[in-house]
Amino acid sequence: TQLMGLDAAAMLKIPDAVIHPIVRHESRRCRVLWLSENMHFLMPIRELAGKLGITLCMENMTGKPYATHPSEAVFGSTAADILDLAERLDTMVCWDFGHANITGLCQSVELEKLRGRVRCLHIHDNDGVQDNHRIPFECPEATPLGGCVDWEDAAEGLRLCEFFTTSNRCINLELKTSDLPADRSINYNLRSRHAFPSGEGVTEGDGRGSHFCEAKVHRRRRFVRKYTRNSASSDLATLGHLLPGRRY
Repeated sequence: TQLMGLDAAAMLKIPDAVIHPIVRHESRRCRVLWLSENMHFLMPIRELAGKLGITLCMENMTGKPYATHPSEAVFGSTAADILDLAERLDTMVCWDFGHANITGLCQSVELEKLRGRVRCLHIHDNDGVQDNHRIPFECPEATPLGGCVDWEDAAEGLRLCEFFTTSNRCINLELKTSDLPADRSINYNLRSRHAFPSGEGVTEGDGRGSHFCEAKVHRRRRFVRKYTRNSASSDLATLGHLLPGRRY
């Protein structure tokens, strides 16, 4: 899926592609095995990205705070983990503020470790427990949709990591629709209208349908162009599902 996503990104002339590393709980895998597993998985993707002229950006993932859940800490959730992979694979980094918030990290301290490596940002807020993808700056005392990311500290982190001096940087406001029935209906209608020929294979409820793979490729291309043409970066898994390319 990730390799097909790179094909789609190249076709759409998207210069950067964000990818998630494989994550593992520290209690289940040692760091050496985790690194080996990721190198085996990510190296072919990195090589194809280089051939296509696309910059690969490694994203920090979500883990439980080490201070309160040491046995549930996750490899791939800290700046040190992501930097290790980025240096071994010669990639850039996508910093996700919401993921770092859930992991209990100090944004500025972590970002300073990534000086010169951060090319993409995923900006969204959450309650520190769930990956809510809420709008930043909403006060949790004023609205139940508010979050708790310390954006002043985040801004300091961007200064320390020299993000604003990085060429071709990309900022994504990574929000999701709410769980309100009206928003679920919008998602359903968008998917059924653009991702399927005449709505075939669409199942009421989640809008995904049981025959997604049978949908016509040209409808997917139109969907991808319409909803990603203004993006400077792409999520490989998303593009790979929407636009099948070469078979690997």
